[in-house]
Amino acid sequence: MADPWLIAKAIASDATVVTHESLNHDVRRKFLIPNLCQHLGVPFMNTFQMLHTLDAQFVLSN
Repeated sequence: MADPWLIAKAIASDATVVTHESLNHDVRRKFLIPNLCQHLGVPFMNTFQMLHTLDAQFVLSN
């Protein structure tokens, strides 16, 4: 499982974790990346927030 390594790298690099998972405080059987990030004080966002932040544009060309 790579999730702990991603979070550790974000801590070491002062980076933001990007994930498709959503913050959910009610989940008990699985560790979700956003839950762990929030607990550890690591910034996180979903893919669509990242694309918006980066002002990504998808252009079709011939």
